[in-house]
Order: sequence, then structure tokens, then C-alpha cells
Amino acid sequence: MMFSVIRRNEFPDWPDSNAALEYDWDMDGTNIEWRKCVTHAVKVLVSSYELTVIDEPEFEPGEDFVDIKYKIGTSEIIFSNDALLSMIWIVCDDTELLRNIEKVLGEAEAWRK
Repeated sequence: MMFSVIRRNEFPDWPDSNAALEYDWDMDGTNIEWRKCVTHAVKVLVSSYELTVIDEPEFEPGEDFVDIKYKIGTSEIIFSNDALLSMIWIVCDDTELLRNIEKVLGEAEAWRK
């Protein structure tokens, strides 16, 4: 499975509170791959931040636009997916923290294509 941080300069109109990852999925209809990507992202982030789970709903095959919420300090981090675009959105109101998250994920070897 391949996934990577999408460069912000490719989409200059994105709100500052959004970042995105792209991921590969096998089109079997379950879309389990996005959850595996989020799990990996969380493992990478735990090496730099203390994450607290706010809401992590059970996986349902075929899910799309599901929010998984965590907290780093006082900031809420939301991972959500768009299966059609093979994208995972990361939303955070603390833009400095979000840029740092992008950097940490982008530097992780497993995120490189």
C-alpha cells in the first residue's frame, strides 16, 4: 500500500486548516486501506506528540467521509476520507500544528512514494 502527503502548493486554494494524504486502495469496495493509513499516521505522530482518542468509530466496509478524531494538546485533529479521490483529509484549527504534522508525516520513510 502506498500513501503520501499531498503538497500544499499543488492546491493553493485549500483552507489553511486542511492537509491531505493520498492513498492507494484495491477497489474491492471495503476501503479498509484508508483506516490502515490513519493507523500508520497515528503511529508516526505518536513518536512526536501525545495523542488522545476523541472518537474512533468501528470500521464499516465501504465507509466514506467518516471522521476519526484525536487531540494533541488542546487541538482537535480530524482524519476523514474521500474514497472517490483516494484522499484522507486532516483538519486542525491550529495551522502551525498542522504544518508540523505534515512535516512529520512527510519525513517518515513509509510515506515516500
